[in-house]
Amino acid sequence: MTLPIGKLIFNDDYRIEGLIGEGGFAEVYKATDLTLGRVCAVKVLRRDRDGVGSSDMHQYATMFGQEARLGAKINDTNVIQVYRFNPGEEMLVLAMEYAPQGSLADKLSKSGILSVAETLRIATEIACGLAVIHALDAVHRDLKPSNILFDAQGRAKVARLALGF
Repeated sequence: MTLPIGKLIFNDDYRIEGLIGEGGFAEVYKATDLTLGRVCAVKVLRRDRDGVGSSDMHQYATMFGQEARLGAKINDTNVIQVYRFNPGEEMLVLAMEYAPQGSLADKLSKSGILSVAETLRIATEIACGLAVIHALDAVHRDLKPSNILFDAQGRAKVARLALGF
């Protein structure tokens, strides 16, 4: 069950605009930050989601919290920026930068193959993002095409900071 369009979250500061995608344990929505007037992505895990128990919520709260804390330390052109985190009892919410050009997985499924120049550019941008993460003594543990997103300028950005320290 997805959140309805127009639903207000984060003390009515964010309005849900639509579902972007679903992962193994969370939904990601396009939302508007009503205070700052910017579009963002909001990752949500609700306790009422099928298969999510209280021990799962505690584990996911820990994972979301790690992602939020690390993301809050990073302001880099090649890493998705984290804006806000709410570790609620019924719903975990993580607001972050919106990447309107989709993921590398989307790009590969549409075009099939990338030029050498584009591949090198994307690989370099991913490496730069990972270098910033590694400089904080963290390791991205879930690097895959669906976790590489593209901003409005087409820059590759590392997302979903599934971490190991």
